[in-house]
Amino acid sequence: MFIFIIFCKIFVNLLVFIQPFSSASGFRPKFHNNLNTSFILCNFRENNSINDNFKQGVNHIFSLQDHVSFQCNNVGELDSVDNVSTSTDCKRINPLEKNSVTISELIQHLNMCKESNTPMDVPFTVNTRGFVQEIRRINSQNLYFIDINDGSTLANLQIVVNKANNFKELELLKNGDHIYASGTIDKRRGVPSERSLSDFDLYINHDNPEHKLKIHKYSENELENPVIPNIEYSDEYLRKYTHFRFRNKQFRSIIGIRSAIKSYIHEFFQSKNFTEVDTPCLTHMNCENLVPLTLKTPSDGTSLDNLGSENTEKNIPVNLSSTGQMELEFACYGLGKVWKIGPSFRAERSDTIRHANEFWMIEAELPDTTLKGMINLIQEMVRGCATYILQKHEDYVNYLNNFNDKYKDFLVHLVSIRYLIDFQSKANIKLITYDQAVNILNETDSGSDKLDKVFEWGKRLSEPQERRLLKHFDKDIIAITNFPESITPFYMKPTEGTINFDGSVNSKSTVENFDILAPFGYEIAGGSIREHEYEVLKRKMDERKVGGEDYEKYINLRKNIYLPHGGFGVGFDRLVMLMTMKENIKDVTPFPVTKV
Repeated sequence: MFIFIIFCKIFVNLLVFIQPFSSASGFRPKFHNNLNTSFILCNFRENNSINDNFKQGVNHIFSLQDHVSFQCNNVGELDSVDNVSTSTDCKRINPLEKNSVTISELIQHLNMCKESNTPMDVPFTVNTRGFVQEIRRINSQNLYFIDINDGSTLANLQIVVNKANNFKELELLKNGDHIYASGTIDKRRGVPSERSLSDFDLYINHDNPEHKLKIHKYSENELENPVIPNIEYSDEYLRKYTHFRFRNKQFRSIIGIRSAIKSYIHEFFQSKNFTEVDTPCLTHMNCENLVPLTLKTPSDGTSLDNLGSENTEKNIPVNLSSTGQMELEFACYGLGKVWKIGPSFRAERSDTIRHANEFWMIEAELPDTTLKGMINLIQEMVRGCATYILQKHEDYVNYLNNFNDKYKDFLVHLVSIRYLIDFQSKANIKLITYDQAVNILNETDSGSDKLDKVFEWGKRLSEPQERRLLKHFDKDIIAITNFPESITPFYMKPTEGTINFDGSVNSKSTVENFDILAPFGYEIAGGSIREHEYEVLKRKMDERKVGGEDYEKYINLRKNIYLPHGGFGVGFDRLVMLMTMKENIKDVTPFPVTKV
């Protein structure tokens, strides 16, 4: 074995020595391709010291891979030295070898080379496509400048067409037409303009046989193409054309931010050691006591849940789930901190600016928590979302700031939010009880709404009242706690006799819960401490006539396991409304469902 180890070290040193010569001469032995694999498959059973010495040799071989990377389409191509490149060689490691490249990939490649001070192999030929954003002509020089965008980025790519009179199709080119272009990427011959800040353009010359320009024109009928690129439309107008508004840069920025928030939410809960649990969209339960969206039954009257099953109890409606809370509680009893993000469905009024029949919810359940702990977690998530958008998606922020010059400052304001329990302070988040909210509503002027002059204790907060509370606190985020038990779901833990956040003793029948109000989305989150005592929960369910097989599973958990816990839900769409300063849920949802 000792002789074998010595041989390996000599062999490795020999490879290091001949590598420069083999690359320069275009020669590379085929056995080099599988060198690492050969050593990985070895199974050593000798003593540890011999193994350690041998591993040093293997690690030396592995170090070769740090300096050499293989770019290929199949294993056979590894035999060509052209497929070996250094990790810093920008002109070889790029997406431009594909048949077609997106504008985003092209810009990222050029910026990567520029930032790393790597020599770029320009000019080079690429194939790309995009919708025409703007056209400029210089007839005296027979030049066309065409800005295109393919949706992969907000940045445009400028196409420079030389000898444009040879491309007859250009005479009828319009904004919104679709172009396939094959041309040469080269450094800009001039200074960057406000329209295109890139240092490179795509050049197309009729004399070059590799250069091609294919145009797909859209219909002249505006009804068939109602959203033209590079034109500003109102949100109300774009709502009429959900299938076309993705071509609008403002809406694309909002959807881009929505996607970014969803990515951050996953990172956030992973960093907090939560386990993601998927919950079903079909359920027999209705724990929120709201009007559910019930699936229609066949014409013979048989409910859908009986189809294909003879043992299922008949005449139990199957609902589209309004929440995954109960399923998450099941998981919480075994996994601890759990969360989900997914669609929810409700048959509530959906012709308002804040409601939809289908929307997305972020929900979480966690053991041994408090109201203060959950509110802190939500405010940390809100602050993190704003920070993530500012740091990772400056292009979206700057573009939306063109339409609302307060947008960027508003995100910076969200980053600064903090948690203080004194509702008289100047903190960004205000924490008040339901009792205090009632007093504020009765002490402040409701304006033209005469019927809203007196607000009685025990009523739900309406949208106008939520708006008044936000106005009272200068449109900062508010957390309202301890709502009356009579207007809350059965699973919330009572707070009778407990101490409020302001130090007073709670003598009324309230529960340990909270709602969070924020600008634009209003109620964006809600949560509570769950009732974990079996007898108390069973009594409340009997009083409200809540029952069924699935509810029995829910309550029986309390018999077997003692686990004080709480949970919350955040309206994902309303969170996006907050992060984009949009007041209509239809403006932040790709395909709003509001008429079911």
